[in-house]
Amino acid sequence: MALLDETARRFLALPPASTPSAEPSATTGGTGQGGVGPVSLGGSVDYDIRHSSEVSLGVVTTLPVTPRLAVEGRVAFAYGQSLYVLPEGIDILTDPIDIDLQSRSLEAELGLRLRQPLWGKLAGYLSAGAGRRIARADMSLTSALLDTGGQITEHQDFFAVGAGVDLPVLARSRAALGTAVKHYPGIGTSLLLGVDISLR
Repeated sequence: MALLDETARRFLALPPASTPSAEPSATTGGTGQGGVGPVSLGGSVDYDIRHSSEVSLGVVTTLPVTPRLAVEGRVAFAYGQSLYVLPEGIDILTDPIDIDLQSRSLEAELGLRLRQPLWGKLAGYLSAGAGRRIARADMSLTSALLDTGGQITEHQDFFAVGAGVDLPVLARSRAALGTAVKHYPGIGTSLLLGVDISLR
């Protein structure tokens, strides 16, 4: 998760991560469940991402402009959690360090949604919008000699594009299966997969 990773680096006052290495190093010994491999921070610190996920729940309102085009507003609350391991510690602290990061955020987004009939009752859609994210992250660092933590609160603008398929479920409801890419300037890009269920 680009946002959680960036929050961790800011908390530790470390430079942005470089491209993940293709293979685990001998000192990190591979990855844990959901890990993506050791990543070098500025060429001096390696860490494993053992787990990184985010769940979001939101409300969407749509204002039709034409039969195919609509203005869409979205408000969503998200909870994310990541677990990192620094097998060689950091700086003078050479013991392995566990980093647990938990974030809560609120996003408001406004955009356009273009709907295109595909086949029968199936229809595809394209969407584009912009919004703002208010996030708070709680982080704890633990090792043999270390037990500390802190909080970060940030405000982040973002741009989003998405695509998906609308599926009729019942006579008065539908589900949309889709994906979206959100770009946070200066932080990174996140890929989201989701299901929207609406009652007509």
